[in-house]
Amino acid sequence: MRSLILATGLALASTAVMAGPLFQPPGPNLTFGEMSNPQNVVAYAANPATAASRGTAFGGGFGFGVFSSVGMSAEIGDVPNLEQRVQDVSGKLDQITSDFTLAGELKQDIDDLVATLGSQPYLLNVGAAVQVPLTPLYVMGNGWGAVTVDANVSVQTRLSVLDGPTEVVLVDGGFQPKTDSALYLKAATVAEISLAYSRSLFDLGGLGHLYGGVRGNYYGVGLAKTLAGVAVADQFDQLVQDELNKDRALQTGFGVDLGLLLVGNNHRLGATFKNLNQPSFKYEPIGTDCDQLSGASQDSCYIAQLHADRIDLQETWVMDPQVKLEAALFTDDRAWLVGVTADANPVHDPLGNEIQMVGVSAGYATRSWLLPGFRLGYHQNLVGTQLGYASLGLTLFKSVNLDVAYGIDTMRYNTDTELPRKLALNLGVELTF
Repeated sequence: MRSLILATGLALASTAVMAGPLFQPPGPNLTFGEMSNPQNVVAYAANPATAASRGTAFGGGFGFGVFSSVGMSAEIGDVPNLEQRVQDVSGKLDQITSDFTLAGELKQDIDDLVATLGSQPYLLNVGAAVQVPLTPLYVMGNGWGAVTVDANVSVQTRLSVLDGPTEVVLVDGGFQPKTDSALYLKAATVAEISLAYSRSLFDLGGLGHLYGGVRGNYYGVGLAKTLAGVAVADQFDQLVQDELNKDRALQTGFGVDLGLLLVGNNHRLGATFKNLNQPSFKYEPIGTDCDQLSGASQDSCYIAQLHADRIDLQETWVMDPQVKLEAALFTDDRAWLVGVTADANPVHDPLGNEIQMVGVSAGYATRSWLLPGFRLGYHQNLVGTQLGYASLGLTLFKSVNLDVAYGIDTMRYNTDTELPRKLALNLGVELTF
């Protein structure tokens, strides 16, 4: 039980130090959402039809991300007054000997704490993503359309608690807590290389010009997960290292996206149809052949069997199809923009988090090397944790982008500290010609 308390405290302490999902929108898309905004190069990796539309707005050309986006994000579960509750349990653990009253209070405190932790989808969810240098890269031709190349890598980990009943048993003349509760860690790495082609389709007169695009995505995916019962939680670090250091080949898959974009003089409407062929990837089975294992790995295996009614021992992640919608109004010179983005249906990320985002944003794209551009937005997950966040971004010297997201929902860690439940940061450099 002390190990569970220590792991809980360390997890939240690391979040505070970071001051900050996987699949975090890159660069200024953290503020704009996944919008085909030609003001930023990373937007060309959103709707596959985007690059061809640049010919209407800016007269063709090419652009690339020098190092277009590196970002990280963190989300924490809602466990109010965690520090005080941990201190209460830890203090009683130090005091308890043969006091039956204190033993009953300890059991109740542990049950309440673990039940609260277990009620959260996760205790800590941390991700990082990076665009491969020189991507996204787009080239707009004269009449034949446009090509966009993108490459990125994302990693994400999620720590959660599987709660179980607690007993306080008498051992060697003193009371000790015993519980089936477990720490549950899932981790995913996704590398993606994509190639998109887009071109003009129809001129619809006053309604605007319709563009279409198709994109192929090649994925390399690594998935891992492990559990540790509280009885062996002091070995959790070793279990995690053993699991993540296993010699496993990346699973590969191929996905197909389509995009449509209607662009007028002062408006833009779009739809992206992602993962039409539903690529899927498997976790290695857990909780099987436990008798062939030893030590902490065997304990982890039996713990997995114990919680088989709550977790998937033979899990498959399917990249479900999703429709992403967007709309924007902008000035004649495209400098000022107001936009809306919305996911039409929910999907799950590789760790099981349910996601369906909607957002509104506004921004100014500077034409000056001295005057900065700026943008702001608000985004909300309609499902899962339903967390919302406000975001602010700056563009310096027409090329350096800095975007920060700050969660609207908060968690009171102790009487003096209130933490946002989400923090995220993107930094990058990009050039257009």
